Amino acid sequence: MRNEVTSLLRMEEEGKIIAMEGGLAKVAFPRKTACGKCGLCFRGSADMVVTEAENELGAQIGQRVRVILSTTSFIKSAAFVYLFPLFLLICGLFFGRWLADYLRREEATEVIAAISALFFLAGAFFLIRCYERRARRRKGCQSKIVEILK
Repeated sequence: MRNEVTSLLRMEEEGKIIAMEGGLAKVAFPRKTACGKCGLCFRGSADMVVTEAENELGAQIGQRVRVILSTTSFIKSAAFVYLFPLFLLICGLFFGRWLADYLRREEATEVIAAISALFFLAGAFFLIRCYERRARRRKGCQSKIVEILK
């Protein structure tokens, strides 16, 4: 039972090591629909995904490996990337409406609200970028090589 639960809480992919950077291996594998295009944990082309994975097994460039990523961290990251900008956009709209009322500019309420929402949205993307850099350094969000296949 525990093994079944553990397998539900992680994504597992097979790929090929294309480069090494210190203790991290860059692993490429075909993009699946679950990868999406958020770019938080994965980078690559339209049909291939490249991820950095901990290489504790000492795999070399060109070897095929099995990589895991905890889906709990993946789900949290995806929720943050998609829901946080929406939340700040709505907050920006309300702030803009409040600001227009405060400045007694009823004729420009929609314009002020739209501009405010865009500033809040830009702030959300900046914060996501900061979060991405921090998440890459954390062990919980990083992929890990668990098996060398070839």
